[in-house]
Amino acid sequence: MVQSTKNLKDDLRGILGQIKDLTDNLKERALSLTKLSTDSSIRTEEVADAMESLAEQSNMAKEVSDLSTDLNDISENINKAVNRFHM
Repeated sequence: MVQSTKNLKDDLRGILGQIKDLTDNLKERALSLTKLSTDSSIRTEEVADAMESLAEQSNMAKEVSDLSTDLNDISENINKAVNRFHM
C-alpha cells in the first residue's frame, strides 16, 4: 500500500511537471504571438502612412501639371498680345 501511494504520488508529480512545462510553453507562445501582432500593427500603420503620402504626392503632381498648363496658356496669351502689338 505504501509503495502504491508512493507510485501514485510520483505519477501525480510527473503529471504536474508536464502541466507546468506545457503552461510555460503556452505562455512563451502567447508572448510571441503578442509581439507578432504588435509588429503587424506597426507595419500596417507604416503602409497606411506610405499610401497617404503617395496620395498627397499624386495631388501635388496634379496641381503642378495644372499650374504648368495655366502657365502655358498665359505664355500663349502674352505671345498673341505681343504679336498684335507688333502688327
